[in-house]
Amino acid sequence: MTLLSIWRVIAPTKARKYVGRKGVYLFMPINGVGLGHLNRCLSVASALKKQEPEAEIVFLTTSIALPIVHRFGFSCHHVTPAALAGADVGPYEWNRLFANTIEEVMSIYRPGKLIFDGSYPYTGLQKVIASYKGKMSFCWIKRGLYKSSVDTDRLAEQLRLFDSVVSPGEISGTDRAGPQSGRALEDGRLHDVNPIYLLEPAEILTRSEAREALALDPKRKVAFVQLGAGNINDIEDLQKTVVEVLQESGFEVVVAKSPISLGESSGGTGADREIVDFPTSRFMNAFDLAVVAGGYNSVCESVVYDVPTIFVPNLSTGSDDQLKRVESVAKAGRFEVIAEFGRDKFSGLVERLTGEELRKREEREGFHFENGAKEAARIISSR
Repeated sequence: MTLLSIWRVIAPTKARKYVGRKGVYLFMPINGVGLGHLNRCLSVASALKKQEPEAEIVFLTTSIALPIVHRFGFSCHHVTPAALAGADVGPYEWNRLFANTIEEVMSIYRPGKLIFDGSYPYTGLQKVIASYKGKMSFCWIKRGLYKSSVDTDRLAEQLRLFDSVVSPGEISGTDRAGPQSGRALEDGRLHDVNPIYLLEPAEILTRSEAREALALDPKRKVAFVQLGAGNINDIEDLQKTVVEVLQESGFEVVVAKSPISLGESSGGTGADREIVDFPTSRFMNAFDLAVVAGGYNSVCESVVYDVPTIFVPNLSTGSDDQLKRVESVAKAGRFEVIAEFGRDKFSGLVERLTGEELRKREEREGFHFENGAKEAARIISSR
């Protein structure tokens, strides 16, 4: 048994005296390279606050996007992600820091419920769960579509640590909590909900408002480009090519840069407009076409706000199967997929989505469902 394993099961003395407060919720999105987990937690936390106005909601995250959480009106604490903690900080040291920080935040607010959103629970969190089991409840908001390389036995073991698991659906409805989840949780702890997104269609800007806010020509075709933060794959050359092709096709192009991008660009994108904002979904009515990666939130937003989209899935993710997600969605709407990018192929897809094929697809019935954030909030509140 390793030192990390031994440490994980030793409960601190203060855990025995802990009493969590009803109506106090600690949300813990674990983000390193994107905003997906944070976006989902903000969606559920916002829905929970509407349903339970007296609730006290606190965030603790590894995301470097703390100002975003504060703008939504929530207190937020931070733990430096392991990848940025430095070469001298090993797994044991970082997980000890993580667990200690969780406990410090808990000692201040005394939450009765901890809501985790991440690909898997780090050892530091597992220690906290083991120490405080029965003193408070633990929920995992866990999207599906894990890659086949994921260790499903380990995943099933981790699922059983939690008192409840909320599984946001994919737009296509093909997968929820992921491999082995049903076998691991046959006791009613697994709760499937609709896809989760941040802003309702009625909450985003109208077409004229969005175009005015972005200083766009009201008479031109406008395309939106967001290919990710670039923290795990180099998107600079790809992004420039996408912009060039779209401009050659007559589009005014808006490129959204991630507010948590760690890389330094060697130059501009060549776009007509570059924005660094969150959530960019509030501008979606401005666009006639979108070119985005295949992350959970990007796909939900393209579908929910009914924007014809070319998906360029990131194949370098650790566990999220973006290719499977976008291929499934592309069967059911005004969407195309380009997994192996080529300039001519991409140009053809742009023409296809803005020509006769688009008019044919507009006759298809779109997606209509209640935001899963509302149901997730009700489940979390009642457990």
